[in-house]
Amino acid sequence: MTDNVMRFRELFLGTCQRIIANATGSYRIFKNRKCRIRLSGSSVLPVCYPQNLAALVLIGTGLCMIFLDEPSHYWRETLPVGFLHTFGWLNALGNSSWLLIGSGVLCLVLLAQNTRRYGFRLRMALYSAFIYSAFLCYTVAASGLLVIAIKWPLGRARPKLFDTMGAFHFDPLIFKAAYSSFPSGHSTTVGATIVTLSLIFPSWRGFIIAAGFWVAISRVIWGAHYPSDAYTGVLLGAAFSYYSARILARRHIGFKLSDDGRLHRSLGVSSARQCRHVIGKMLKRQKNRQATTSSSVPDIVVQPPAPLRSRKWNVR
Repeated sequence: MTDNVMRFRELFLGTCQRIIANATGSYRIFKNRKCRIRLSGSSVLPVCYPQNLAALVLIGTGLCMIFLDEPSHYWRETLPVGFLHTFGWLNALGNSSWLLIGSGVLCLVLLAQNTRRYGFRLRMALYSAFIYSAFLCYTVAASGLLVIAIKWPLGRARPKLFDTMGAFHFDPLIFKAAYSSFPSGHSTTVGATIVTLSLIFPSWRGFIIAAGFWVAISRVIWGAHYPSDAYTGVLLGAAFSYYSARILARRHIGFKLSDDGRLHRSLGVSSARQCRHVIGKMLKRQKNRQATTSSSVPDIVVQPPAPLRSRKWNVR
């Protein structure tokens, strides 16, 4: 028992040391590539200027408040009960917990790998997987903290208080969950996830945007937010992820900027296929190794006793 405990302790300490060393090396790479910022002269698209995004938020939020917030409450009451329950599972997809836990665990698993024993292609594949999983975890977590810092001091009443306070009641600095409607935290997560996944998987961009749209709308149908809350949250999360990706692109980490200012994934289509093939091959090899280890101990086969040979007596 003591040997097993000591062996587990050594394995745990070695894994922690490897995670810390790999995380320190990743941060050192990010910090040292700051000098490449001067070499990136790509300009931002006009629609992505901060002042233009702020104008888009103000105009869209104002229009939603005037024309959609109050009518959406009465429209939601006319929906069938079964229709509301159908959007319950979509509403759960906007929760940031499963994204943070999944991407965070994947980052720790990748940091715990001893990449020195792998080949070049496998190292690059694991490196790319770590960058994109860490970027997803960061954008979801940081945008969520940002929206909490905005929504709680503003103190907008949620739709469940519509009958007593209306759709435009604000009670600043009350710091209660019932007064934290604007902007929507779930919609902010949706906006950050849409931009992040659209950059990582550009061929799935249309499906990702369509799925994210219905997840954001589910907050309104579920009665947790007004349309203006969802609209502002989506734009806030999308803008945060976009500018975070530009910071990495200017350092040539995970993303790149074209001459016209567009943001792209640094991995090409063929490189992404090779990375997926190499990682799949590694996982298959580990699965076969575990299967071989589990079957290395032969089963004890009980052999039946040999039949007795009949003796022939020579009778004279």
